[in-house]
Amino acid sequence: FPVSRRLNLALLGLIFLIIAAVSAGVWFSNSSRLSVAAIRQSAKQVEQVNELRGFWSSLLSSVDGLLLTRSTSYRDTLSSQLQEFDKTLTALMMQQIGINQENIQANKESLENVSTISQELHLVITEFNLLTTQGRWGSALTLRQTRLATLQNELNGELAKLSQNIQAESTAALAEAARVQFLTQISWLVIFIFAVATALFVSLQANHTIVKPIKLLINDVKRITAGNQEKIQPLAQNDEIGDLSKAFSTMSDWLRESRETLEQRVAERTQDLERRNIQIQVAAEIARDVARNSQLEVILSDAVKLVRDRFGFYHAG
Repeated sequence: FPVSRRLNLALLGLIFLIIAAVSAGVWFSNSSRLSVAAIRQSAKQVEQVNELRGFWSSLLSSVDGLLLTRSTSYRDTLSSQLQEFDKTLTALMMQQIGINQENIQANKESLENVSTISQELHLVITEFNLLTTQGRWGSALTLRQTRLATLQNELNGELAKLSQNIQAESTAALAEAARVQFLTQISWLVIFIFAVATALFVSLQANHTIVKPIKLLINDVKRITAGNQEKIQPLAQNDEIGDLSKAFSTMSDWLRESRETLEQRVAERTQDLERRNIQIQVAAEIARDVARNSQLEVILSDAVKLVRDRFGFYHAG
């Protein structure tokens, strides 16, 4: 299995882990953003529902104040309170209240019921103002205790239902955010464990198939540099390092054979030079004997003896 392919696989694994971690982070960020937006929207809508309750309570307080004090200034207050009530209700009806389709439809029906109650409230307040203007305070009080009380109960019921639905979805959004956070933490933990396991595996494989063989090659190089000419056994690996080891073994064999051939040639050359040097010495000694002795037999005898001794001949004559 080539080293380059192993390195490429390790790189692809690292890229996969990075993509997985980034994807988990992006998913968590988007989910958290949506959950936070839903919770904020729910809080704003609950606040508007509470404002409707407040305007309704203020309106009833003005009605009761008019009945108790019979002061006409409360009529202008009732008119402004009705306008604020309608404005808040209109703003609430323009929003999409809810997350899933079932709750959206239920909240829409509740708001339509509140709108119907608001329209009837306008009629009742108009009639109430007319009765108080005519001085028919008993009829006005009866209207307050009957129709206005009924509208109050209906409105409180619809607003309570609407508020409960919004708070329930807000709680669900919080639970979803917590679930997403938990899943993201689990995902990151799994990715971390997988990354550590992958790093350990890659480290062990690299040490076994790359670092250790390279150290063996370095030791062989040092051994050859120190003059050790023993044969180098190539590594049994079918990868680039194995090919390098085989090439190095072949090169060391060639160097050893070249050195042995060179040493043999040097030895032969040295022997040849020694032989020629001996021949020259023998010739010089024979010439010296010839110059000192004039008897031919003695000269020939000494020459034969000298040749036999110097060249290692057993028979010379």
